[in-house]
Amino acid sequence: MNNKHQTIENACTIVNDPYHYIASNRQEKRYFGYDCIFVPIEIIHAAGLIPVRLFGKSKGMGTDQRIPSQCCDFLKGLIQTVNEGRLSFLEGAVFGFCCDTLKAGSSILESSGQLSIYTMGIPTKFRGKPAKTLLVKEIEIFKRFMENRFDFVISSDRIKKSIEQYRKQNTRLQKLKSLKTENPDILSGHDILNLLSAGYFIPVEDHIQMLDELLESISGRVGLERETAARGRKKILLSGLVNCNYELVKKIENLGVSVVDDDLCEGSRSLFTPKNEPVNAGTAWAEMIADRILSLYCPVKIETKSEYADVLIEKYKNGDADGIVFIFFKFCDPHYLEYTIARQKLMEKKIPFLVLESSLDGDNWGQIETRIEAFIENI
Repeated sequence: MNNKHQTIENACTIVNDPYHYIASNRQEKRYFGYDCIFVPIEIIHAAGLIPVRLFGKSKGMGTDQRIPSQCCDFLKGLIQTVNEGRLSFLEGAVFGFCCDTLKAGSSILESSGQLSIYTMGIPTKFRGKPAKTLLVKEIEIFKRFMENRFDFVISSDRIKKSIEQYRKQNTRLQKLKSLKTENPDILSGHDILNLLSAGYFIPVEDHIQMLDELLESISGRVGLERETAARGRKKILLSGLVNCNYELVKKIENLGVSVVDDDLCEGSRSLFTPKNEPVNAGTAWAEMIADRILSLYCPVKIETKSEYADVLIEKYKNGDADGIVFIFFKFCDPHYLEYTIARQKLMEKKIPFLVLESSLDGDNWGQIETRIEAFIENI
């Protein structure tokens, strides 16, 4: 692989059907699943396994008699994916309890007998010393669980090497995002999301190599597409979640807009700003991991009424966006509740926004297309 288009095509192939890709390229690799950004993936990596983020089935989704109709599509799709045996390659999974639905869903998933799940306690509030103390303790307990489960001693040196790998990955993704902000047309929003999400399913070392190749191929191109970007295309910020259904993002961009940044659950929310201390310093490894997790943002962990809006407004300004498009699953209570709080501040700032309700099946594109076209005309 030696150019931009080949790298992007490879990332899209991985993300389009990640579990099929893994099954086709397993060889002697070992995999362990996780449900959200709050999980200490460094421990999984240090134990010699490849962390794999869990997503639900996006097409032909059926129903499960144990799930009420007013449950979000994400959990429904994930349960069906497990029941169909598509995650049989996993040697287990850890759930970080990011929302009440997944808390209940983890028990349903484990009752199927097809996936062994470890449930990890995550603080409800992310600020203050008690939150960090609790999280550090939970990370250390998870390490002991992994050691007992796989009969393998996970040394501090191994964990710190894993921390360093994920910092390298994060640095490259942040650089990619910066290039995108500087020149919106160097990569599409669809491309960026696929490149970022490919790292959820392949070894972090392979993902770093993929990103290095891409950065090398576009390093001399920054500025070449500025003229294209200035031809009147509206720029939007995406927020919410799409379950790696990035064809929806591609369709949105095909309507003549540029997705300049995102605040998606499976997108930029996984990125972090490391503290200044090097990995080999005296700081305990569990505290390093806790600091990374506590620096992440998600509406289920906010404490103040303005926080979600503040995050969006900052990204909106940095990307010089013309509007914000929210994409939510039906019955996703955390996102809807925080949106109702944030919308007032967005209205006060006179920031245009649009709320869309999507599904894993993507069967409501016609309605979404009509609403986006109307939104574009009015911003």
